[in-house]
Amino acid sequence: MFGVKQEEISRWQKYWCEGRWAQSLSLQDKSLLSDDLRQQIVEVWATNIWQTADQVWHRLTEQGVVVAQRLVEEAGRQSGLLHIRTALKAQLVNGADGLRP
Repeated sequence: MFGVKQEEISRWQKYWCEGRWAQSLSLQDKSLLSDDLRQQIVEVWATNIWQTADQVWHRLTEQGVVVAQRLVEEAGRQSGLLHIRTALKAQLVNGADGLRP
């Protein structure tokens, strides 16, 4: 009726039942935010929380990780890193002698 094949509907139902929301939105690997990819992003970002999402994306691509830029920011949101970063920026000063209140 809507040009959707039964195989696609079955795949969507499988993702729904398994709670795999990202996969239900797209099948392109670089556009999916899997748990493993989110963990890779968080590990790179955690080494320097002051990095921007764009800087983290560049570091990931240098390491050979294929990921869409929007997913780096999404991983930061989902993991809480962006919130932590914002809170730290409000509370701390990053000076020559390190972080201080």
